[in-house]
Amino acid sequence: MKSSTPGIIQGSLKREAVYAALMNVVGRIGRFEVEEKKTCLHLNCDGKAFLGVHPRKLGLRLTLISNREIEDPRILKTERVSKNRVHHDIELRSVADLDEKVVEWIKESFAIRRRTVHPVNAAPEELRKPSTVDEYIAQIPSEEARASLSRLRSIILSEVPKAKE
Repeated sequence: MKSSTPGIIQGSLKREAVYAALMNVVGRIGRFEVEEKKTCLHLNCDGKAFLGVHPRKLGLRLTLISNREIEDPRILKTERVSKNRVHHDIELRSVADLDEKVVEWIKESFAIRRRTVHPVNAAPEELRKPSTVDEYIAQIPSEEARASLSRLRSIILSEVPKAKE
């Protein structure tokens, strides 16, 4: 049986576990493709990278895109790449490092790429319209508002587990 884990991730059970958890999280956010490079992976949404995954001896280093600077002690490196784009590097050394805050950053990165894709025949409203609740929440500029909506969503889903979104 062929492994679905890319070769550059294999070789460390810890790194493979973190990668599997990451793929699970990203899969719940929306459709994406994994593009394997020589030394890293790009997770792409509609052909545009929203997350860089760099294998490290003790886990993974992620490069997230954002339209703002994020102040958090887990951010190892911040690089403004254009007027409206900032890249942030974080380290994931265990599955526990993939916490709610990191998931929110990944959702934000995914939503930014979804908004920048311009299909030839798409109407402008189709470009901005989120296709999932996660995309809707991720596109909200206020971190506080995103956190409040995420908490409210969790409460609703815990009270009404069969609720359709």
